[in-house]
Amino acid sequence: SGSTVLPLPPGWSYAVGLGLSNAGQVTGYVDNGNPALTRAFIGTTSGSEVVPLPPGWSAEEGNAINDLGQISGFGYSGASNEQAFIGTASSSAAIPLPPGATFGYVSPQSINNSGVVVGYSNAGGWIWDPTNGVRLLSALVPSGWNITNAISISNNGLILAQAALNGGTTQYVELAPATPVATPAPPTWMLGMIGLAVLPVVRRFARRNV
Repeated sequence: SGSTVLPLPPGWSYAVGLGLSNAGQVTGYVDNGNPALTRAFIGTTSGSEVVPLPPGWSAEEGNAINDLGQISGFGYSGASNEQAFIGTASSSAAIPLPPGATFGYVSPQSINNSGVVVGYSNAGGWIWDPTNGVRLLSALVPSGWNITNAISISNNGLILAQAALNGGTTQYVELAPATPVATPAPPTWMLGMIGLAVLPVVRRFARRNV
């Protein structure tokens, strides 16, 4: 029935939207012509505001937003290595890198309404929540499975991921909690493999060069 332009945050000249919540909030990134200084934003049709950077960071992008106004994204702390973060319109914090990883990344739909975030790293797919911190998903699923990437998470804890069994072909998989998910997720939360896709996956992660 029509379209409405989202206002730019004051002082910014360019914006890209990447995530939309059921509450009608949009997240993405803004810049002024310098990709090295992008900032995440949260906006609606009535106005937009820039998300604060985690301490020591130089740039960030918002990729996903939940119905509570929390966003997940990634950014840069000095060097070009990427690291994930969780934030709101008033603050943001870096999500620690998973064990053995040198960068962390998140996709659209990577945060649910419980504030649980999933993502990708060069050590494999990971999950983060305020109670348990960051954990590699390969340590939480049946033996033999290697979770290479966690793409998205639903409000009831289902995770869309990519995985391989015993070094075989990479597949899309769906992970489900072995126990009901609380808010936040309890320390005993584990994941079980419940479904597989048959098509091999070749996924390329497009990350902005800074």
